[in-house]
Amino acid sequence: MQTIDHGTGGLHLGDGPFIFSGRPPICMGTIEIGNSSRESVRLRAIPTEHRADERLVPPGFGEIRVQGRLAAGARGAVPAHLQIDPHTAPGRYETSIPWGEERRRVVVYVQENPALNFSPSRVRLRGAGGDRLSQTLVIHNTGNVAHTLDEVATVWLEERDWVGRSLVYTLRESPGNEKVEQCLERLLKELRESMLPQIRVSLKYDTPRIEPGDTRVVEIGLTLPSENMAKGRTYLGFVKLMGKRLWLELTCDGSPKSPKRRPQ
Repeated sequence: MQTIDHGTGGLHLGDGPFIFSGRPPICMGTIEIGNSSRESVRLRAIPTEHRADERLVPPGFGEIRVQGRLAAGARGAVPAHLQIDPHTAPGRYETSIPWGEERRRVVVYVQENPALNFSPSRVRLRGAGGDRLSQTLVIHNTGNVAHTLDEVATVWLEERDWVGRSLVYTLRESPGNEKVEQCLERLLKELRESMLPQIRVSLKYDTPRIEPGDTRVVEIGLTLPSENMAKGRTYLGFVKLMGKRLWLELTCDGSPKSPKRRPQ
């Protein structure tokens, strides 16, 4: 088997243009290739004219990678891809493949990739009703579009197994001759009385805009509601930041006025 990296050895490219698209770091497409030789050919990489001067386009546009094999005398569209910089801005890019004395156009459509990483990915806190809690959060923009932080957000904390526990308590207290409507009314009352109000979350940072590749340190803070939180129970919820969910897990370690608090 013969390995060929460019336009030699009986390989022929189609007229193009060849279209690629996708989210960084991978843009997928196909290359039309014909094999007029008498041997099976594996094409691994096709250099483009931008390989000589990478200043013209973001890194990665200088080589088209191909994972395909053509039998002798075969012709077809071979899957190919460009592995580009993860922070390449969305838009339309062009390059070309030098093939003998000719050029084949390559058009690449880079799509938006609004990717963010939170560290920690899940915030775990301990406190009692009325406590002011805070957590340092590191946000890294791994995508190719900028994001802007708000100053405030909200979270609704729901007790773990909240609905199931309320249903069990309601059924335990239900007499055998109780009507279904009465049981449902008591269940709704139990759910309503154990619900927590929506909590305001504040965000503190140096600058709100996070460019692709940037990292921002953010301090989030919230004050727990003074009522309806039960010691020893765990509450779950999420804060929506820039279109992504940051999950919170809160363990209630006491009541607001109790001196007996669990260790932080």
